[in-house]
Amino acid sequence: MDLTRYMIRFWRAIAICLLFILINSCGESSNDPRETNPATDDTVNNPTNNQTPGAVEDTGEAKTTQNIPVADEIDPRSFVPSGNWLTGTGVKEIDLSSGKIISNDDGRDHDFPACAHPIPAPGLLPAEGIVIDGSLSDWSAKSIVGIDKPEDSDGLAHLDLRSFSWAANDQSYHIAIELSSEWLIENEDPAYLNVFFNSFSLPTDGSSVPVASFSYGFAIIANSLYLLEDEQFVPLTKGTEATQFDYDLEVSGNFIELRINKKDLSTLNGQPFAVDIFTSNAVKQVDRIGPHIVGLVDDYACLVQTPDSNGQLSSYKMLVMRRSPGVDQSIAELSYRAAINALPYAVHLSKSPINDWDTNNVISIDNMNTAGLYIPAIGHFIVDQPNN
Repeated sequence: MDLTRYMIRFWRAIAICLLFILINSCGESSNDPRETNPATDDTVNNPTNNQTPGAVEDTGEAKTTQNIPVADEIDPRSFVPSGNWLTGTGVKEIDLSSGKIISNDDGRDHDFPACAHPIPAPGLLPAEGIVIDGSLSDWSAKSIVGIDKPEDSDGLAHLDLRSFSWAANDQSYHIAIELSSEWLIENEDPAYLNVFFNSFSLPTDGSSVPVASFSYGFAIIANSLYLLEDEQFVPLTKGTEATQFDYDLEVSGNFIELRINKKDLSTLNGQPFAVDIFTSNAVKQVDRIGPHIVGLVDDYACLVQTPDSNGQLSSYKMLVMRRSPGVDQSIAELSYRAAINALPYAVHLSKSPINDWDTNNVISIDNMNTAGLYIPAIGHFIVDQPNN
């Protein structure tokens, strides 16, 4: 692969990020908390940056594959961004309405730097040892599949999501949610913690795109679990009988734990699915984390620093790198790095901090239509084949 084709990936990734900013600024969330597909408008993504302190620059001719970064033991909730992004990037101050995105040519040919702050692929730990008791002390930081910055929920602290953890075993899926404030058990205004499952299929040739479909919608209201049926939430009867639902739910302060038996999610069997967590009230969707994807190959996650208006690296996002089994990891790494390095440019050029989404997915697949890119609420789907 020559340098020109390699750089196309980079600018393509910037275009994705800028499109996400446009979608986020123009889209409107549903006002109905019982909406069966509430996560259709805000799709913002996250990247890392080629000026991150500690990043190693690879120089030389662009390659068709890349070395895989070694994941560190970092708790994504407590990461502290630092440094200055503008130094050495060669970015021009331009008007995006001109239709051009330009960076200065500094005379170097180089590969995109690897993720400076990689962490192990999240959510792969088994659920053995986890007790549904309202305490998250038995949940490892490696189980955190989604993070969300505080104070982005219109002052509704009890609906302000902070982290989303996931674990599984042969029988059940386990979910843990951390909020900024105590979940309100007794409250005149309805509060919903929603857990939606959406299955999706991947294209088998180059004529289509991934297709997602709603599978299950649950809501935790006070300390009870409800299922979405015919656009209404109905309470579930706990138990293992045929007419009952096998689950455990515990609420303690600002922590919520939920276990759902896989047999009660039977339509998900054998296909990838996404798990979307969001809070809402009677008026609107308030906050969101995710989605977490199950059923693909998970490589690693990257904590990507993003600049403020002064070029200081003051914030960060978590990108989770995933691929279909038909894509080799060293090939997918090209697209991973393009997305990682694109977002700081997009944030800087658009002057948008992209506050609504702090976790998203970069998904490398081996078949898709000729555009090569697809941006549903699940994440960035990028087609990667050895001859691309």
